[in-house]
Amino acid sequence: MSEVEKLLEQANSELGNNNLDKAKELFHFVLKSHDATRGEALYGLGIIASIQNDRQSAKDYFQRVLQSPSSDRSIKVWAHIYLGRLHDFEGNREDAILEYQAALDIGDNTRNAREVAQRGIKEPFSSRKHSPSP
Repeated sequence: MSEVEKLLEQANSELGNNNLDKAKELFHFVLKSHDATRGEALYGLGIIASIQNDRQSAKDYFQRVLQSPSSDRSIKVWAHIYLGRLHDFEGNREDAILEYQAALDIGDNTRNAREVAQRGIKEPFSSRKHSPSP
């Protein structure tokens, strides 16, 4: 396992334990010291920004995930879903549907992404009805 993989594993563990500051620090370290476009680190920072209700930063990170050459399909599909949810939260239904459809177009079903994206197309995401999945 490479140093970057170890750092990402540790950062994701901290995120899972709700140690957001430590996770954020580790994800930033990966971007600063190893790979400024690392999809997994950008995705983690997007999740943290979402949790902290920093919607603009979350959107920026998820957009960067989609542009990153190191992002695999499972990360990209969830970046689209989170972008759809953020658009729904802002009342921008047209853009939300485009993101959910983009998630379906990827064809990856990691953590039931397909069902979540289909549900997003059918009805707007509401943080009160669904708890977000990282």
